[in-house]
Amino acid sequence: MKKIKTKKSIFSLLLLLILFYFSISLLMYLLFYTKDNIETTFTGLAPSNKMGKIYETIHKYKWINIGINTIIPLFSILYTTFCLYISFFLFDSKIKLKIIAKAAIKSQFIFAFAFLFKLFWYYIKGIDNLFELNIMPFSLASFFDIGYGDFDNSWLLFSLNSLNIFELAYMLFIPIALVKSTSLRYKNLLKPTLWGYVTGLFLYLVLISLLTLTF
Repeated sequence: MKKIKTKKSIFSLLLLLILFYFSISLLMYLLFYTKDNIETTFTGLAPSNKMGKIYETIHKYKWINIGINTIIPLFSILYTTFCLYISFFLFDSKIKLKIIAKAAIKSQFIFAFAFLFKLFWYYIKGIDNLFELNIMPFSLASFFDIGYGDFDNSWLLFSLNSLNIFELAYMLFIPIALVKSTSLRYKNLLKPTLWGYVTGLFLYLVLISLLTLTF
């Protein structure tokens, strides 16, 4: 009976998370993907007589992009769960995979709220072009003039953008989520969490950087 309740709880959290990301992604299109913003973004990158076509194409495939934005967090949860499970195993902490998965899902809401915060931040602040939406407020990338429209610097942008206060909050919240489901104390959960997550994040950034520089 307890296993059934756990599965229902995980499914309910996942469903809520998916709906949250879907709503935020849709809100992003409604707020920012206007004709004026698209024209400003692609001025100099495409002929002026192609702006109407670009606008139509972007909105034609918006549901695909919204779907991608909704699904990507699920892969993030799977990867985080795997990294943490390995880390806890190496630290000889016997925590079930489903418990770690549930904690990762709960923690993912921090990134969902960060996404929402980013939209309102740029809505109030205003943007010069759509490329600015790639920058997370209060990340290292937000303090440097990297050139967010320059694809040659995309690997650096991605790396610095991943180092932000929300990432730190995520790492610190995971042990809190695990405390409620285990008999372990927060300080005993923090070290394997940091080792697993930081290692996983480092490997992920290296892989993305290599792929970006190669292709």
